[in-house]
Amino acid sequence: LDGVMQAKIDVHGAGANPRAIMSSLRGVVDAQIQDGEIRNVNIARMIRNLGASIISGWQLNNSEKTDLSELSAFFHLEGGRASTDNLRLLGPLVRVTGRGSADVSRKTLNFRFDPKLVLSIEGQGGATDPLGFGVPIVAEGTWGQPRFYPDMAGILDNPEAAYSRLNSLGAGLF
Repeated sequence: LDGVMQAKIDVHGAGANPRAIMSSLRGVVDAQIQDGEIRNVNIARMIRNLGASIISGWQLNNSEKTDLSELSAFFHLEGGRASTDNLRLLGPLVRVTGRGSADVSRKTLNFRFDPKLVLSIEGQGGATDPLGFGVPIVAEGTWGQPRFYPDMAGILDNPEAAYSRLNSLGAGLF
């Protein structure tokens, strides 16, 4: 992540070594990053390339990025595990909401994101909840090598609506 961060952090832990301290962390973190980017991943491209990526998942690419105007989340920490249900990303071409957790001592994550492409050039000035087609994404694994892949169960929850929405957008999107 790169950008301007504002955060309120009220976290404490105790232990005989750094790993024990991280495993005991508890408290809250309220963070917001503005005017930046998420490096190594292009969320809008992931959605556009859905068909080619379903089997293998998406891989990180050092030349990719997702521009963001705002990324915010409120995390509750307990036992070294940070959980949120209100992650929100606003970018010029994409809106993302998410929930999940990260284990601080093990440096692992398990998140589910609901990205939506913005179908206008309004960018940051556009709607917070765009009408674009969204494909749920799961991110899990280690912090250094997370795996991203479409959440097929999320798509299959209402396949008629997903297919109808895809048809209404037209083939030009994909």
